[in-house]
Parts: sequence; structure tokens; C-alpha cells
Amino acid sequence: MKRVQVLFKFPAGLKKAIKELAKKKMTTQSEIVREALRRYIISEELRMLREKTLAETEPKYGVLTDEDIFKIVS
Repeated sequence: MKRVQVLFKFPAGLKKAIKELAKKKMTTQSEIVREALRRYIISEELRMLREKTLAETEPKYGVLTDEDIFKIVS
């Protein structure tokens, strides 16, 4: 996988936390940030998909919560 360099600016406290976590996990600061961004992107994609799904199913089926979905598919 081709890698590119990106410059980010963090508050000093966050930078310190990343550095300390990388040391504890015996990995690089870059890997800590990459993993955090991967997780954030997945989380946001799932959140947006959930919002879209609820917007489409609520009017048709009255689905508002995960419990509503469970009742429909059970």
C-alpha cells in the first residue's frame, strides 16, 4: 500500500497522550493515529447508514429504535 505523508496539528496534551500510548503499546505514534482514524471513519459510516435506514424505515414501518427492528425481524 502506497503511503503519503500528512501533517496534522494537535493540542500538546493530545500529542503527549498519543506518544505515551504508543510507548505502552510498543508501536508507533503514526500507527496509533492511523488506527484511530480507521475506527472513526467506520463508526461515522455506520452512523450515517443507520440514520439513512431509520429515515427510510420509520415512515413505512414505524421503526425508531433497535428494539423496533428486533421486533420486526423476530
